[in-house]
Amino acid sequence: MIRLVDVVFILLFGFIAISKVEKMSQIELPKSETVAGRPLNQETVVFIGVLPNGHYLVENETIEIKNEKDLNFYLVQKRQELAANEVLMRVRIRANHDSAVKHAFMLVKKCQIMNIKVGIEVVKVS
Repeated sequence: MIRLVDVVFILLFGFIAISKVEKMSQIELPKSETVAGRPLNQETVVFIGVLPNGHYLVENETIEIKNEKDLNFYLVQKRQELAANEVLMRVRIRANHDSAVKHAFMLVKKCQIMNIKVGIEVVKVS
């Protein structure tokens, strides 16, 4: 093993000795321009729970909404409240595993009509 290392070093130094060393041209590095910073879009996620009986839980599951009309009113009011502070609204739907899918997708459809980004998750409550 030692002899192999010696041979490699001899070859390396030999190539270095016979190579032609020239003054290399300087590499011109790319230049960057600073652009004015933009404020990040602030965004608030509103969590809405879907219960098996078709009711909805809002405001950290402290308020129960029992019909679609009140839910629509809540969405409009919350969106206007956040828009006044220049904050985008996103809805996250948390449906119980035993709630009917139609209630969650009714909420999805409302959010899509109002052009609100929406996501769904299914929660199994033990």
